Amino acid sequence: MHKGKTQSTRSPMQPVAGGDSVLEARSGQSLNSSSARISTSPRMAMQRKAMEPLMQLHMANNSAAPIQRFGETLEEQQAILRAQALIRGRNVRKQVAVSTETEGIVHTKIKRPGAGRPPVAEVGTPLRTIQDNMWDGAQYDRLTVVGGANAGGVFGTGNGQLPSSPETLALQAPSTSAVINGGYFVHKVGLQTDEGTSPSIGTPVGATATREDYTPIARPWVQDYGHVTVGGGVGLSSGPLLEHHGVETVLPNHERFQYRVPSPDGPAENPLNSRAGALTHASDANERAAISINKNRYGKNENVVMHTLTTGGKRDLGATMEEWQRITHAGASSAQRELGVDPASSTLNLDGGGSVYMGIRRPSGMSTVSRGGPTNQVIRPVANVIASQPTNSD
Repeated sequence: MHKGKTQSTRSPMQPVAGGDSVLEARSGQSLNSSSARISTSPRMAMQRKAMEPLMQLHMANNSAAPIQRFGETLEEQQAILRAQALIRGRNVRKQVAVSTETEGIVHTKIKRPGAGRPPVAEVGTPLRTIQDNMWDGAQYDRLTVVGGANAGGVFGTGNGQLPSSPETLALQAPSTSAVINGGYFVHKVGLQTDEGTSPSIGTPVGATATREDYTPIARPWVQDYGHVTVGGGVGLSSGPLLEHHGVETVLPNHERFQYRVPSPDGPAENPLNSRAGALTHASDANERAAISINKNRYGKNENVVMHTLTTGGKRDLGATMEEWQRITHAGASSAQRELGVDPASSTLNLDGGGSVYMGIRRPSGMSTVSRGGPTNQVIRPVANVIASQPTNSD
């Protein structure tokens, strides 16, 4: 699909059931590494797509050979080739940027080509897959944390507390950590539980390591949620689980994933929208965040990949959950292929929209990499964040 329109401890994240990562799903399997993991429900059907290296840029289809006209000298032909290479180089730099944020943390930033500019990658490559599932004006950011599943944690508010700035929560994390926003929480008045009660603002949805007063996951999505586990215990809950050990979760065309449902008078708001932690937003475009556990070059599930898609608060330029699943699969699997290992990521979707935040905890404080919502507004307070510190296991 082409979218070319203009209290937590710093202990390792432990596998919940399969032994390799940080994220784990509620019911059966889990994403894990020696420090963390994600697990999935046995009720979910799975499918898998093979991907190519993300940063393997193929120019063959985008750079026609220079037209040799009668009378052109060798110097003129060489000048044409240099000009074409310069244009291609500029296009690449406008679409893809890779930098080292700190030792062990690599930042990849991807945008669409924009009107009138050719893509820098062939159809079917991870880079092209990411770009084809984005709108012009959106930006995908990826932080790859080497050995990050061995040194990470969840940092959040305490019982009864209101949400806090992710930058403030992240200051509890060790220096040189990558940080991303966590799971869902009650962010506005009127959200309800299955029993019709209204939890207080700031209450996390699903079990979390930093609070005991969380509200249970609503029944329609229990099988869709997953966990980030730290030191063998639940760090936080979120959903849906997008991928488990390289196999993408099938996201059914079901009303629990639809913001609007049919009615006699036409599409109407889904009554499930009022549930705390509802996943009905999956059908609509939005800014997104996710975390993956990846293999390192030795085949161990120890690397952490953090993903965000931001649009400056313009929700229409965001991604649906299916598009986000394709983007994160391409981003996570390519990060493994770059190390020469077969991809087998586990990926958990996190809270999105204005809650999206990703940054680096530096000795001097927080450095923001990406954020959701309008850039001229204060970053939305959240209930928790996930921090991952690089280790030399890779």
